[in-house]
Amino acid sequence: MSKLKQIKADLALLSVAFIWGITFVVVQDALSGIGPITSLV
Repeated sequence: MSKLKQIKADLALLSVAFIWGITFVVVQDALSGIGPITSLV
């Protein structure tokens, strides 16, 4: 694998991990404002 492809692959993986982490925080914040029954319905 060439050096450029390796850098692109690493950046893509880092981007996906970052987005996944951000969405986890957003969902946790959104769910903190509603009760457990509301989330089940």
